[in-house]
Amino acid sequence: MEHGVLKVPKKIDTRVIDRSFFREARDEGVICYEPCGGLCAGLEVLLRCGVKVNRYLYQDTSPTSQAVARTRSLVLSRRHPDLLPTTTIQLEQLSPDLESDKLEDLVQAGALNGESVVGQPVSFDAARAGSYAHRLRAYWSNLFQNHQFNLVMAEVERPPDRTDASAATTILATQNSRAFQAPRAGTVIKSDDFAEEGETREVNLDEKAIAMGYSADELRRTDGVDDEKLAEVLGLDMDRRAMEMLFVVAEASTTRLPVSAESRDTEDSDTPATPMGSSGVRTDPHGSSPEPAQGNNIGPV
Repeated sequence: MEHGVLKVPKKIDTRVIDRSFFREARDEGVICYEPCGGLCAGLEVLLRCGVKVNRYLYQDTSPTSQAVARTRSLVLSRRHPDLLPTTTIQLEQLSPDLESDKLEDLVQAGALNGESVVGQPVSFDAARAGSYAHRLRAYWSNLFQNHQFNLVMAEVERPPDRTDASAATTILATQNSRAFQAPRAGTVIKSDDFAEEGETREVNLDEKAIAMGYSADELRRTDGVDDEKLAEVLGLDMDRRAMEMLFVVAEASTTRLPVSAESRDTEDSDTPATPMGSSGVRTDPHGSSPEPAQGNNIGPV
C-alpha cells in the first residue's frame, strides 16, 4: 500500500501457501482485500472463523454494494469488536474500479492468463455447505492443493435435514426471472388469505437472504436502498456458507497433511484437524447464522 493505492507486484507468488499460514493468521491477523466485494462475504467468513482483520480494503463498482458494505462492515465490527476494530475498516482507501494496469500486472505475473487464475479451480455446490439454495461455483485459490481439498471435501456431508433435493433454485440478481415463474421450481406457494389454491410467487428478500446465509434485516439497515436493489446485490454475491466452507476445508486440508521433511523441525506433526459441525462448517460461537424461522413458507427450501 502506497499513498492509498494497493500496489500489485510485477511478480506474484501463486504457489500454495505454507500450512503455517492459518496458525499465523489466527495469531497475528490478516489484511483482508475484497475486490468485487459485494456483501463483504470474505470479511464475515474470516470473523466467523476467528481470524483478526488488521485492515479491511474493499472495492466494488456498484453504488448499492458500496452502501451496503459500509453498513455491514460496521455491523460486523460491533459483533466482533476484538477481531474487527472500526479503525481497521478502510472502504474508501481504494478506487471502486480495478485499474487496467493492475490487471496487466496480474497477466504478466502469470496469475491471469485469460482462462484461469492460480491454476485450476475446485468446484462445489453451496448446498453441500448447508445452504438452502443451490449455487454451483468454481473457486481458484492458493490456500490449498486441489486434490487435498477434494479429499477433505469428500468427507463433508450436508446436514441430514437438508437434502440436495430440498435446496431451492439458485438465487439470481434478476427479479421475476423465468426460474422463478410458475410452474418452475423457483416459485413457492402463496399462503395468505387472499391467495387462490396452488397460487405461486417468487421468493422474497427475506427468504433469499436466509437461503444464502445472510439476514435481510441487516441488509435493510442501509439507508435509501429498497428490497429490489438489495435483492439484485444479493443475487450477485457469494453464498456465505459456501465461502465459510471453502476456508474451513482449506484449513483442514493443510492440517491433515503429512509433515514434510522441510517442515518437520518447525511444525508439530500432531496438529489436529479443524473441528467441523454437522454441516461441515465450524462457526464462531459469538457470531450469528440466520436460519429459517419455524413455520415460514419457503416451499422447497
